[in-house]
Formats: sequence, C-alpha cells, structure tokens
Amino acid sequence: MVSKLDEFVSDLSRCRRCLRECVARYLGEVSGHSLENPFIELDVYRKYLPERVKHLFIAEPLSFRWRSSFYDESIEDYMRHLLLNEYLVDFKLRDINDFMKRGMFLTNVAKCRLFMPEIGEKERRNTVRCMSYMCRNFLYRELEIIAERGLEGIVVFGNLALESLRAKYRSLPRSSLRIGIYEVEIAGRKIKTLVMPHPSSLQFKKYYIEMYVILRSFLMKGRLPESIVD
Repeated sequence: MVSKLDEFVSDLSRCRRCLRECVARYLGEVSGHSLENPFIELDVYRKYLPERVKHLFIAEPLSFRWRSSFYDESIEDYMRHLLLNEYLVDFKLRDINDFMKRGMFLTNVAKCRLFMPEIGEKERRNTVRCMSYMCRNFLYRELEIIAERGLEGIVVFGNLALESLRAKYRSLPRSSLRIGIYEVEIAGRKIKTLVMPHPSSLQFKKYYIEMYVILRSFLMKGRLPESIVD
C-alpha cells in the first residue's frame, strides 16, 4: 500500500503546473526554461523528514538568483546559515542532520525554482507569486502529513509564506509584521503557529535581538517571552 508521503513525493515529482501556468504567462516560451526541484533532487522527504516532527519552519519560495537550498550542504545557503549558526544557536546544531534529530523540518511554500539570475524584478515577483499559488495544494498536503507526525509548532517566515497559509487557515494575520502566536487546525490537531517577518527583511534585521528572543522562546517554551507579552 502506497503511503501518503510516497504518493505526495510521486505527485510532486511529476508536477509541471508552474512551467505551464507561471513561466508561460510571465516569461514567454516554456521550451527555453526548465524548473529545478531540490526537494525531489535531494530526496529531502526520505532523508530529512523526521519520524516525529516537533517544529516545522515554512519559508518563502527558493531564490531564482542562486542555486542554494536549505538541504544542499555543498552550497552555502542564507537560510541554513541563519538558522543553524545564529537563530538556533542554543540548540547546538552542526548540520541539517542535527536539525532533523531535533525534530525540525523546513519547507518552502513553492517547491520548484527557476534558476534565472538575469530575470527582471517585476517578472521574478510575478512568477514567484504565481508559483506559490500553484503549489498551495502540495503545501496543504504536506502539512497534513507532517501534522500526523506529532507536530507541535509551526514558524512562518515572511508574507509570501503567510499568504499561502492564510488562504486556508483564516485565523492567521494578513501581514507577517503582526508578530505573534496563532492557532491553526491541521489533521484534527490544533497547532501553535508563530508568524514572523522573513529573516532577510529589513524589519527582521532591524530588530535582530528581539526576533532571536521571540523565536527561542517559542521553540523552547511554546510562548512569547514575557517582555514581549507585557
């Protein structure tokens, strides 16, 4: 019998909707472009999805300008560096295997990436938003699978990630600047969800220490620090 995860991975590997719908619409001919899917190419779900997931991090789509991805340790990755070496420093994580052993998993709202460093900003934004929209059903299926593995908390980074989630989970705020802990129900489980700006955003960088304290308190205690609540 095929498991939900195996079926999900199989469907994801065959999906070409972004190429047909988004690339064709905003960049013209499909034949000159190809999509990369690091989640499939690196076999992420079989290698790095913990049997029991404690915390899920949901990030915005993969970069069009760099070939880096969180799970490819052969290439420097901005998000991996920030989490492992800065924001999660208290967990003493050396690599993504340690990340996994702590019951942590990171996903992107759009699984594919169009590697085009020369793409214009307007075309990039339109294409990224379209790809995030096309990938929503995969994201919701992924959440169901992960929730069934004992998920305790979700961290949402940035507006694009939040937009994809809020389309289904209306208890979430409209903006990632509404930093706080909300509750969503997935697979019959009520799960605490921390909404934050994207780590590369000006707001996050401006309040670096505060963001670190908020994230640390949520992951370790499941709540906001008292100084923020007060």
